[in-house]
Amino acid sequence: MIPWADYDGYREVVAFPATYDASRFSLAELRAASETAMVMFRGWPFIAVLPPSKIGDGTLVAGDGLQTVIERNRMGGHDHFETWTLKRSGLFFHKSLMDEETYDRALSRGRMLNYTATIYHVSEAIGSLWRLYEALSVPDGEQIVIRVLYTGMLDRRLDDWERSFQAFPDTHVCRSEEVQIERSMSLGLWRASDAQVATDICIDIFQQLQAFDVSIARVADKSAQFLSEIRF
Repeated sequence: MIPWADYDGYREVVAFPATYDASRFSLAELRAASETAMVMFRGWPFIAVLPPSKIGDGTLVAGDGLQTVIERNRMGGHDHFETWTLKRSGLFFHKSLMDEETYDRALSRGRMLNYTATIYHVSEAIGSLWRLYEALSVPDGEQIVIRVLYTGMLDRRLDDWERSFQAFPDTHVCRSEEVQIERSMSLGLWRASDAQVATDICIDIFQQLQAFDVSIARVADKSAQFLSEIRF
């Protein structure tokens, strides 16, 4: 059993199209669209459609949608697990344990939120989700809502384990238990401006850690480069 309750730091993403219909998409359409959206910007896809294996039961039908639960502890060398669901209404939910909770390079720096991991997470979520809704034939003009929620944020300090030194001042600390950012725009606009919107969301997250001096240009460059290196 996955020990969800053992940790408090999670990254969550919720997305849904503006037009609600509980049976808008068939299960077959959900499966096919999920496979189309299973792209890799790094070593693991945000939407992973899998057969049963040692890391989980695979992608299964669960009620009115699909569900995948993944435990990648053996692959990464430290605890990491995640889950995603996609309903016939088009409602999508993704939850993953923050690597900051278990990764040795993070633990050695105390309670932190990783700068680079946050940019990558937000960017890959947006880059995967517009592809999902495109594959579901959602019209370009329809509004899509994407909401990012980080839990267990209280007293987390902004840092970056990719650097050998402390990347940001000690004053860049979150004073809230949760950080939630939401955007709503047309599917076509999500697709055309994914890196720009990812940058805006990341800047909003970092400002919740009092980090008003983070370079917008550097975040934008990092997100754009990340999204340009797509692998299928």
